[in-house]
Formats: sequence, structure tokens, C-alpha cells
Amino acid sequence: MASISESDYKYFCNDLIQRAIEKPSMYFKSLKDLECILYGHQEAFEQLGAIPHMNGFHFRFAEWLHAATGESTAAGWAFAIEKLAKSKKEKSLVVFESFARQFIAEWQ
Repeated sequence: MASISESDYKYFCNDLIQRAIEKPSMYFKSLKDLECILYGHQEAFEQLGAIPHMNGFHFRFAEWLHAATGESTAAGWAFAIEKLAKSKKEKSLVVFESFARQFIAEWQ
């Protein structure tokens, strides 16, 4: 049986995010739903031993978002993005897509 690596996790995580952005209604109703899906995805890879707990998208993206925007992610990155989108008068999915693409480019 082939082992799964952290680079595999990042690839599959990026793929899931891209698919969800392309067809959001197939994946989630709110960004909080997507945050929960991605957290579950991360947990599965942790249980397989592919990634350390704090190296998953959920934690790294929250840290990056806080550093990039100064917005608190204590209530989750989805809440922070919704707050930022509201202040910019933009759709939260558009704001998420922009931040996710920037983060993934650095994270890969």
C-alpha cells in the first residue's frame, strides 16, 4: 500500500477547494460549511499520519489570514472572511477565493 505524504494532502486539499469554488452549490451553503468540510478533510489526513496536526489547511490558512489582514480568526476563518467581505461590500465567496488562491500559492 502506498503511503500518503503531506504534499499529497496539499494537492488534494487544493483540488477540493478549487472544485468547491467552481461549483459552490454542490459543496456548501455557507463558508462555515466549507470550513467544516476542509477541517474534516484535514482530520482524515492527520489520522492517516500524512500531516502533523498544525500543518493542515484549517490552521495554516487561519494564521495566514490573520497575518495578512489583521482580522481575528478566533471564531474561524469563515467568520473572518464574511466580516471582511461585508466591510468591502463584496460577496464572501469572492473574498475567500482571492485569499485562498494567494495562500495556496505560498503554501505549495
